[in-house]
Amino acid sequence: MAEQQVATTIIKRTAEQLGNMLPDGPDGSLYPMLEYVPAQMLFYMYTDMLTPLGATTLIIDGVAFVALPLPCETDSNIALYVPSLSVAFVSSIYYRQQPFIGAVRGGTPRPIKKWIEQITAIKSMYPVAIGVSHSFPMIGMQKIQYELQWTINRMTYMMNYVISRLNNGMHPRDIAWNLENENAFLHGASGVSPQELYGYPYAAAMGTFANTLGWYTGSVEELEMVNKTTEAVRIVELMGGVQSVVSKIKNVLKNAKEIDDLRFALQLSAYALRACPTSDSVNRDAIKLYYAEACTRLGHLQINIPKRNTYLSAAVEVAAM
Repeated sequence: MAEQQVATTIIKRTAEQLGNMLPDGPDGSLYPMLEYVPAQMLFYMYTDMLTPLGATTLIIDGVAFVALPLPCETDSNIALYVPSLSVAFVSSIYYRQQPFIGAVRGGTPRPIKKWIEQITAIKSMYPVAIGVSHSFPMIGMQKIQYELQWTINRMTYMMNYVISRLNNGMHPRDIAWNLENENAFLHGASGVSPQELYGYPYAAAMGTFANTLGWYTGSVEELEMVNKTTEAVRIVELMGGVQSVVSKIKNVLKNAKEIDDLRFALQLSAYALRACPTSDSVNRDAIKLYYAEACTRLGHLQINIPKRNTYLSAAVEVAAM
């Protein structure tokens, strides 16, 4: 039963991140990243229970293919290297976009240090061509060396940034937002245009923190917080009750000038929705509309596909609550 509950949660998060419930875009493009997520899963297995494989050489029609286990994004990542051609097929071990260290869909944050080591291993092969799963293939040893090194530098910068600041007692949320606002190594491989179509720095920072120190942030008030419903009810009471909060949400959305205003409106809506009695259909309907508006406006401002899909999916879901 516990495994099915975990599987259900992960499937729901995955469907939101991949945009399965969203319609086609207005330009005819498909918003979802994938068209299919299983409706049910019979079991859930921790990936660290899998037995790691060693390097294996396969001879196919006289050509040697070396299968190399390089776990990083997942424990099952495998690179296929053809020594006679100096060509490597590296799956999702490397992609030119921002790596997703802490995926929205749940699961254990990816180990950033191990990921750096595996990209370094690909670089040390000096391939003249590589095939990847999340972007276009690359040809040319010099270009490949440059691109791989840039990714190594970017991920190393993020890792060192987070660890140095957590050692100084900074809260992970503050670390994450500071990293998100940084410029160095966090934009495109050219250093100019953002490449946040998949991963993004905020998730990288939170994932790195969680993998390093676990769930406790070090802020003692977060050691044993009250449950979410109790918190919402009491905060809404302090703000003058549900009707007062509904009015505040409306004003925040109406006068929003910065993206943080929209984030705050969404947080207020979440508090109000938890605190509002199910019998109060008038206020609940108003809160749902404001919740959906905040999610929709936030979604349309994202250049990151999983974030956009998650926000827009939440706007669709709230109507069914």
